[in-house]
Amino acid sequence: WTDMVEDVAQKFDGLISGWIPSQEEVDKAFDSLKKIFDRCIEGKVDAIFMTPNMLNTSVSPETEEKYYEYAHKTADMQNNGRMDRYMTAAVDLARSIGIKVCDCYAMWKELSKSQDITELLANKINHPTKEMHELFANKLYELIMGDATTSKDGSSTMFEGK
Repeated sequence: WTDMVEDVAQKFDGLISGWIPSQEEVDKAFDSLKKIFDRCIEGKVDAIFMTPNMLNTSVSPETEEKYYEYAHKTADMQNNGRMDRYMTAAVDLARSIGIKVCDCYAMWKELSKSQDITELLANKINHPTKEMHELFANKLYELIMGDATTSKDGSSTMFEGK
């Protein structure tokens, strides 16, 4: 941890974007997340905390048999509110100490009102499809670029080299 902020900040012109996994040992992950945030603040690094996608909400018939048990655990974690509580606490922590938040999890929660989240996961457990990766890229681009993300005609500037 000692050199993490300095090493990453030097390689990426002072910008650190973190996406912390949060499937097992939530308390331990939260403590680690706080340490990372603290180091970023101490190092005066312009950090962004990007929340992850939702986990599966059901066990898909397409799930490989060897992953059934794991898929049941991740679905339970998502459906019992544990992921929601962790994401809320992590976002609150980041904002309370001045870390910018790219809250993709909130976007997934909104999508879950009208779509089966499990079908938006490439492995039907925890990894987004190629199309859903675009959601993360677009959201991060919008956060970094601000008003420069939309051209006069209303289209995205993401792929215009701006």
